[in-house]
Amino acid sequence: MVSPSKLRYTVNVKTILWLVFVWAGLTTAAWSFGHVYGRSVLPVYMWTIENISNNYQIQSLRIESQGEERVFRFNALTTGARQIGNGAVPDGISLSSSTLLAHALQHVIVLYTVLLIWPVATVWKKLALFTLSLPFLFLVEVLDVPFVLLGSMDDLMLFNFIPTAMKSSFFINWMNIMNSGGRLALSLIAAVTTIIAWQYLGMSLSRSDVHPSGTSEPESKQKLQKGIRIL
Repeated sequence: MVSPSKLRYTVNVKTILWLVFVWAGLTTAAWSFGHVYGRSVLPVYMWTIENISNNYQIQSLRIESQGEERVFRFNALTTGARQIGNGAVPDGISLSSSTLLAHALQHVIVLYTVLLIWPVATVWKKLALFTLSLPFLFLVEVLDVPFVLLGSMDDLMLFNFIPTAMKSSFFINWMNIMNSGGRLALSLIAAVTTIIAWQYLGMSLSRSDVHPSGTSEPESKQKLQKGIRIL
């Protein structure tokens, strides 16, 4: 007979091995096909930047190779002369910022590693879990790369024209948070929120299947058929 402690140890080892396998598989897929995913989210990033900042006129946003890394390259012009404190930012200054494509892929890897190792009874329920995760993936992607690109742009612009205003830039502060562990935290929050939402949805559907008498609908039908036979 297997002792409970040995059983727990076996389960933990299997979970860790499955975690490593899933992480390695998703990382390999991201390395091979990450540029495809990156191109698919470019319109989302473009839309986000256009709607959260009116300080820059977008010239281009694309994926480029930088050494052995792929990066999102954002080129823009400053729009309108801005007065900040005792300094000013001229109009029409050409600026460029970048961030790693890997930053966008990290969210996919972390989120779906957690969801793949999360115990789910059937394949259909696993697919439902993945489908439910899409809005949360969209949200974390929107909150990361576009804000980081604008933060990098603000950092370059303010450093050259108004260094004293750098600490007050929301985008610079958010960029620093993302680059200091915030990115991983955001991915984990998305994964946990997806699981909580999925469990809540599952409980709601289970309650909807319960007959007012306290029995499930199939059970109530069986009782009704039995009563008819007796009559």
